[in-house]
Amino acid sequence: MKKIIIIILVTILLIAGGISTYIGLEYSKFSNENKGANLKYVLKLLFIKKYSSSDFFKYINKKPSAKHTKINIVIPKTSVKQIAKLLKKKKVITDVKSFVIFVRLKAMDKKIKNGEFEFYTDLLPNDVLKVLIEGKEAQYQVTLPENLTYQEIALLLEKAEVTKAQAFIKLCESKKMLKKYNIDYVIPKDRENYKPTLEGYLYPETYKFKHWTKPEIVLDRLVKSMKTRIKNYDKERKKLGWSTHQLVTIASIIGKETTTDSERFKVSSVFHNRLKINMLLQTDPTVIYQVTGRKSTKYHAGITKKMLEDPTNPYNTYIYKGLPPGPIGNPNYKSIEAAVKPVKTKYLYFVSNNDGTHTFTTNYADHLKAVKKYWQKVKKVKKAK
Repeated sequence: MKKIIIIILVTILLIAGGISTYIGLEYSKFSNENKGANLKYVLKLLFIKKYSSSDFFKYINKKPSAKHTKINIVIPKTSVKQIAKLLKKKKVITDVKSFVIFVRLKAMDKKIKNGEFEFYTDLLPNDVLKVLIEGKEAQYQVTLPENLTYQEIALLLEKAEVTKAQAFIKLCESKKMLKKYNIDYVIPKDRENYKPTLEGYLYPETYKFKHWTKPEIVLDRLVKSMKTRIKNYDKERKKLGWSTHQLVTIASIIGKETTTDSERFKVSSVFHNRLKINMLLQTDPTVIYQVTGRKSTKYHAGITKKMLEDPTNPYNTYIYKGLPPGPIGNPNYKSIEAAVKPVKTKYLYFVSNNDGTHTFTTNYADHLKAVKKYWQKVKKVKKAK
């Protein structure tokens, strides 16, 4: 009889031994908070409901999937069991009961934070718990290409679920924001209809934000990022006698005229040369910017003579000499550098080659020849289609 009792006891110990050892090890690592209640809960599952310790050990060492797929999940303020059900539904964990045991075994059920967090489908239970405990909110990535207008940027931000477009646009047009960031714009006396914005001060790069971040926070980060880049060229800017606003303005025009790095400095030289002799810049993107309601500089219908002669357009560089009163897009550092470091040339003209490059010329006669070649290429392309 004694032998039978001993065998039964040994069997029970062997069955529970693994999980018991685990309990001991885990409880030595964490705080005493809520340990009693959690231990009671685990033991109840093990010995009253006959939960398999071997299944538990398999669970804590197995990933739900081999695929590394990101998934953002909003964790509500609720019980561990309800959170586990949500995680299983989203395929981040495979078993509700095992995850609840795991969390309560570690006495971490009261440490779980609520919010939107970033998970992956190949996380071990301990990694999932780590995400819940650390509470680092999920990040939404958005890439802002160079030369977009503030309105185009606003639409991208909303598409990426970073912030609402209209609220962002409103801030960009706010006098309060212009004052906050010390935008040194000047309204020309002959163009009092010019309405300054934060155009040109939103640095184009890849950002990460929390889901539906306040537009003020998003704007602040973009503007500060641009200000940092501009500051790197303060020495060159001051030597040219330009204000920060003038620097950003010419950089935005350079960026709109070419995205070919080797040509930015040549395009810059054309504008510098024209400004030196008080010659009209005559650049199409500045005209188009106002025509499209400052939403874009892409105007597929083409520029008409009426547009070029429109004096109500404050950005019309075919009528008004010098730089337009403000930027027409948001340039990157390459265009900013080109603006203050033009190559030394005698170029006064350039025309597209219809392949991303341009032909640069020093006189009007040669320019007309280059224009003729351009239209010949355009006609050939149309015929080929």
